[in-house]
Amino acid sequence: MSPQQAARRSGALFGGLFLLVAFLGTPEVLAKPTTGPVPTLQPVCKIIGRGTTAGGVEDTTLAPGYPSMGTNERIAVTDATAKGGANMKGLLKFSFASGAIPTGADIQSAQVVVQPIEDVGEGTFAVRLVTASWSEATTTAANFDLATGVSASTFRTVPFRGARPISFDVTQLVADWMAGSTPNQGFLFVPAGPTPLSVGSAESSRKPYLSVCYQPSMCTGKADGQVCHDAYACIANGACQAGVCVGRQPAAAGIVCRPSVGPCDVAERCDGTSTHCPAAAIALAGPVCRPTQGPCDIAEACDGASFECPFNVLESDATVCRKSEGACDVPEHCTGNSPHCPSDRFLPASTTCREAKGKCDIAEHCTGSAAVCPEDAKQPEGHRCHARSGVCDTDGACDGTSPDCPHDQLLTSSSVCRPSTGPCDLTETCSGSSAACPPDGHVPEGQSCGVAHDCRGGHCISCGNEGGVCCGNTKCNTSTLICVAGGCRACGYQNGPCCSGHHCNSSTLACQGGTCKAPQSDCGVLGKHCCGANQSTCYSTPDQPLVCKNPGTANSSCAWCGKLYQFCCGGQSGCDNGLTCTPNGSDWHCTTIPP
Repeated sequence: MSPQQAARRSGALFGGLFLLVAFLGTPEVLAKPTTGPVPTLQPVCKIIGRGTTAGGVEDTTLAPGYPSMGTNERIAVTDATAKGGANMKGLLKFSFASGAIPTGADIQSAQVVVQPIEDVGEGTFAVRLVTASWSEATTTAANFDLATGVSASTFRTVPFRGARPISFDVTQLVADWMAGSTPNQGFLFVPAGPTPLSVGSAESSRKPYLSVCYQPSMCTGKADGQVCHDAYACIANGACQAGVCVGRQPAAAGIVCRPSVGPCDVAERCDGTSTHCPAAAIALAGPVCRPTQGPCDIAEACDGASFECPFNVLESDATVCRKSEGACDVPEHCTGNSPHCPSDRFLPASTTCREAKGKCDIAEHCTGSAAVCPEDAKQPEGHRCHARSGVCDTDGACDGTSPDCPHDQLLTSSSVCRPSTGPCDLTETCSGSSAACPPDGHVPEGQSCGVAHDCRGGHCISCGNEGGVCCGNTKCNTSTLICVAGGCRACGYQNGPCCSGHHCNSSTLACQGGTCKAPQSDCGVLGKHCCGANQSTCYSTPDQPLVCKNPGTANSSCAWCGKLYQFCCGGQSGCDNGLTCTPNGSDWHCTTIPP
């Protein structure tokens, strides 16, 4: 907010022109209206503050426990409930240079303007008038008596919002200062709520200032009876009397008496019936006061509450200012500090913009210089897309148009995948449903593959020989060999295995429990008791087959068997050829009687 806008906000300027006066520039400017009669006198606006020729300013913070706060670049106003818990108050006082406001001048408006250090939200603070003298250099919370040095009543309750400049009207107070009816000891800022506030001090870049606009006496230096009029104050046809303009008439309607001082201000015009310029008015909310300067700029509109156009606001860095126009385009975002959208950018050439959709498709990549992905391309016709995964599988090839590899083609069930390697090996064919050849198959173990040869593990090997495998898993080539556990070994020798038919190779040996042994002399031989714990064993030889009679008794004995009229060998069987085992009492004998 400029000083002139701050002064205008009071609405008390009846005939002055508010001009844009720089804060540290020339404090007094005169100008002519653009329409209507030339005024004899124009309003004057002056800035009172640190660094101006029209006056100065002192400020300090009263902070219990912080005596050095007065030298900081801020005036702090906060109560005990705010962050930190300190109850701080601010002192502010303006002084006028000699002659800055002429004697007898009509104070039209006066505004105190302070500027927040930061955005702290919304709140209020109270302004009270100081009655005791104080100095920025020496006054602290410890030596300033708030009970006696400050008026008890509140002079103004001032709202604040965000980081906007804060102003309050002191028009009548400045007039009283100039008239000498009220001493000027400045203001005390007192917290009026929990929201803390810090405004810039005279030592900061956000200096406080007082904007005063006044109307010089129109009759200064004029003789009684001379005409006094001023179109800016809507005064016409007055006459001077003792230095005062009397008999004033309203200026003509339509004359601009208060030009616009901002994009959201409206110029006031004399109404033809009053000698006062109408109260300052603000433009209604809605009109654009600052057009957008680019896609990342937001057009500001008057808010209906301020002469100023709202602060220039830019889109945040989350705002997309240029949408993506293709798979290889990057949406651009505002930077947050420029009204312009950044330059258009594309994804680098290494970026995949279209994935391959099959074994016969090719993944496309961005070019780095275009927004769109290149055209979809396929593998050429005949490109190998599937390697055979087994002897019953076939290779696959692309057709040049489809992204997919043709369905896996398997060999039929009549296709030989493993030929026979010999009489003991089987030929394998594909199944028609699997890429793998069935497991290698062989003919059954022990199947004959030639004279004295059997199949073993898919190979044809000799059999029936001593130390070799048995032919057909049961036979050996000679009677002196016997098949034991699938192998042919010698038999019939003493203490060796009995040969087939319980035979031994010598008449002096008998097959006893599957082993050829010499017979015992006291049992197991012809005419002797049967051997064994159960007295049931006799030792036969090929020439003398024996059988145990009355086994298990004290009368057991070994007798001939198998011959005519002899006992049957092995119960109801075991007779020589042509003889039949027939009952004979409790025994069985071999006879010629047919069965």
